[in-house]
Amino acid sequence: MHFSRLPRLVTLRLHLDENNQGSWTSPAWGGFPSLKRLLLNSSILMDRGLIAATLFLQTLSSLRLTSLEITAAPPAHVEDFGRLMFAMSHFQHLQDCTVDFYTLSDWHSMVIDGNTLSPLYQISGMRKFGLGYVLIIFQREAVRDLAAAWEHLQELQLYPHMTNRYQLHLEDLPFFSQSCHTLKTLVVELFPVGYNWVCDASIHSSSCPLSCLHIGKSEISRRAEAEVAAYLAEIFPYAVIEHSFPPPPRGWTISESCADEFEFEATGTIARIDALKKTLIRGAVRAKAREEDDDDAPVSL
Repeated sequence: MHFSRLPRLVTLRLHLDENNQGSWTSPAWGGFPSLKRLLLNSSILMDRGLIAATLFLQTLSSLRLTSLEITAAPPAHVEDFGRLMFAMSHFQHLQDCTVDFYTLSDWHSMVIDGNTLSPLYQISGMRKFGLGYVLIIFQREAVRDLAAAWEHLQELQLYPHMTNRYQLHLEDLPFFSQSCHTLKTLVVELFPVGYNWVCDASIHSSSCPLSCLHIGKSEISRRAEAEVAAYLAEIFPYAVIEHSFPPPPRGWTISESCADEFEFEATGTIARIDALKKTLIRGAVRAKAREEDDDDAPVSL
């Protein structure tokens, strides 16, 4: 069937490969004017996959697209990633967007600048955004711009590449609590937090509704637990802190040496931070309740 005869097509799942490469830019696709959800996989084309995905997106005339999922292999040139972002930015009604790469794929020393995502910031209605297994570095200003542009964001998932896990600094997180007032889920890998890390006293308490902060395998010093817990209690008071470290075997103690000792210790560190954060929040709630009771108490003359 000719695709142009499907003007009411709402969902399309498409694999781009060598057999259909001649039709990526063909007008025979018909533009799909009613398309709302597109799942595009070009990974079999290896380093030419992003180019193929970009060319196909440029053939679409759909202005109703709200959900886009792209799966690809790392590009041959870093500029290919930027061209894809620009092509995606034309779909102004996007709300749910994911770009995933192979978990263990080789980026050949290519590093994506976080600002490369900026064409997407004109899509003000973005609700969910995911970027998986890509070598990308965010400067502080890039994090600020992302959070400010997507103030209606509900879910942000940045899954790290195995060879360069770190994405954001702990100090970058307040941008989300200050700008993204509907954010519920944040998945990100943090740069290591050292033993002498000190909480920023200028951070003000937030009402951000974040319910899940997943920090992957972020490394946090045991000696920084109290500071980090206090910091997170201020910016994400309702969030449960989750991680990707394995749980230690039953009966294991920190004095025992084993191959997974570091990860077992990290599991305990994050668990203690989460528990201490909850204690601080409960204490703050009780203190506020006492203040309100004092304000309501009758004044004796």
